[in-house]
Amino acid sequence: MIGTWSIHTASFLAWFPVLVMVVFGLPMLIAPMTWGRVIGFRLPEHTDLAVYFGRSLGVALSGLSLAAYGAIIYAPAQGVVMDALILTAGLYVLIHIYGAVMRIQPLIETLEIGFFTGLVLLMLAVYPIGGESGLLRGW
Repeated sequence: MIGTWSIHTASFLAWFPVLVMVVFGLPMLIAPMTWGRVIGFRLPEHTDLAVYFGRSLGVALSGLSLAAYGAIIYAPAQGVVMDALILTAGLYVLIHIYGAVMRIQPLIETLEIGFFTGLVLLMLAVYPIGGESGLLRGW
């Protein structure tokens, strides 16, 4: 079963992220409460949507972390995994700046701007240059 349709990997990688971004990513990012209502959460009386978002974020971060462990033993994947981690941390910087400017988050979230900025800089410093994969591999 594994790899049966491997000739279609590039096609899958072309449409799958678009589907996930359109159905989940962007709606959850731009209008999370509206997205929650559309899919059936009863707001604001129930806290189920907050639990759902927390679990969804936890799963996404756990997946990225597990991919990082996989890249330890498979060096050709390190550039791509680092790209995903850098992009994720960079987007965290932006969303935390937004939250700070709009004054819709607690102080600890605003302080995370510095944490994630430092993390992006650290990841850029340890980025595997000259590797076989990754957006920055030729630098």
